[in-house]
Amino acid sequence: MDVLKDFSGKDMIEQIDLLEDINLRKLTSAAPALFDLYAGASLDKAVEQVVYHTLFSLLDDEAGLIEKGLMHPSSRIRLLAIRKVCEQPFRHAMPILCRLLSRETDPQLIGETIRALGRFDAPALVDTLLPYLEHDDYTVVGWALEILRGQKDSRIPAALLAQTAKHMDEARDGLDCDLRLAMLVTALGGYAEKPVIDFLIPHIHHANPTLRRLVVSALAGMGREVLPALGRCLESGDRGEKIMAANILGLIDERHAAEVLIDSLEAGEMDSNFKFAVYEALGRINSIVSTIGLSDGLDDNNELVLVAVLDGLEKRFNPGVVQMMQKKLAEDGRKTQGIIDALLIARAGKLFVALYKEPKFAELLRDGLKRSHDRETMAFFCRRLNEAGMEGEALAAALPAGEERKMGQEKRIVAADDSNAMLYFYKAVAAEMQVALTVARDGAEALKYFHTNPEVDLLITDMNMPNMTGVELTSELRRIDRWKALPILMATTESEADKQQVARHAGVNDFLSKPFSKETLKRKLAEMLGIPA
Repeated sequence: MDVLKDFSGKDMIEQIDLLEDINLRKLTSAAPALFDLYAGASLDKAVEQVVYHTLFSLLDDEAGLIEKGLMHPSSRIRLLAIRKVCEQPFRHAMPILCRLLSRETDPQLIGETIRALGRFDAPALVDTLLPYLEHDDYTVVGWALEILRGQKDSRIPAALLAQTAKHMDEARDGLDCDLRLAMLVTALGGYAEKPVIDFLIPHIHHANPTLRRLVVSALAGMGREVLPALGRCLESGDRGEKIMAANILGLIDERHAAEVLIDSLEAGEMDSNFKFAVYEALGRINSIVSTIGLSDGLDDNNELVLVAVLDGLEKRFNPGVVQMMQKKLAEDGRKTQGIIDALLIARAGKLFVALYKEPKFAELLRDGLKRSHDRETMAFFCRRLNEAGMEGEALAAALPAGEERKMGQEKRIVAADDSNAMLYFYKAVAAEMQVALTVARDGAEALKYFHTNPEVDLLITDMNMPNMTGVELTSELRRIDRWKALPILMATTESEADKQQVARHAGVNDFLSKPFSKETLKRKLAEMLGIPA
């Protein structure tokens, strides 16, 4: 076109001014010449960028020009036109894109073409896109999965299962999870079907912590459909599988999930480790069934199990829960003190205020606060009484002042766990030891804290957490020079040697198996911090 005549002979400012004029006047007749100009790729970088944006603007609502761009011999022009289709799809573009895809070899163009095809009728593209689940480039795999995900076509979950099974064993011994495998497992979570569930269930306790987290998340998102399989796992799985199944049931938060958990409690003897997982899961489920199950847990003798029970009952707070607590505390026996201590550790403020209204229970609660020696806990419950219009200030005056921390000699701990019960338990132990403690709800939150807080003496982390597991957190910290020698204690329900070996390889120094007593935790923390027990 004449308007671009002698374009290469102009200086850069003149070139840019000319291009802006073409854009302003919407001279679509200049598009073929601009195609050739951009395809040459011999322009100044700044000018090249303006040519690109001018062309992109000229193609607005110009299906014919876009088709010419899609069929242009230059990959640069095809890429520009593909991106325009993604922004402004039109009917005739779909078959052209499919033809391009069938002969394209460049991963970027393949990925962008699949992305553009996603703007069309996805069910019609299943046959076209399924082969790209096996592509070497993960971006291509990701775009194919994005379009196929959730489509109601039996070929899709079958293909996902085949690819996932193919790559599953590759993750067995490592700390990391291949990105393709991670995307495949996540995509399987959109198909709550028996073949998918039956495939994923045996992997809920996979040796690879990242893959285990993804499998748990996929199953938890399936809701009621996965309950029968989890129930069978609670009946016949090994110890680790049972605990993971209980965790998943708690994440589903549905009445029928609570029923499955209670059935497991009534099935027979179980160790405290499993009971802790079951009661914590019940505490996450908002139903009358879970409340009934939690009430039975008040008879347990393990203090950490009791903390999980009281944390759950606090969440389920209602007049019936209060009456049940009153009846339990009124019974004679040595369990009363344990229940009160667990209630205080769990920061069960609503239960505390409701029980405090009766003098005989108020006395028990005051005695419990005095035993705690924890100024933060005392202040919390006094504040809750004040908010309820009760004698919070008078109680605060009557309680012991508690011990002052010795400034300059204070140790600092970070505790990462997705369990309220565990975090409350750590706070109580740290208060008794006069150690400063900061909590994080998962590994990602803990890692963010470490990036901005250089003074930490010890990390306590759970193994299995959403978003980032304790093993993933440990591995990330060990890549940072400052934290290569940080003492790391992993609190876990895992007992198998292979699970702990993976954690040790990541950099974990020592382990405690849940549930453990305050005294056990104190001894271990003192040992790792190098302070008196």
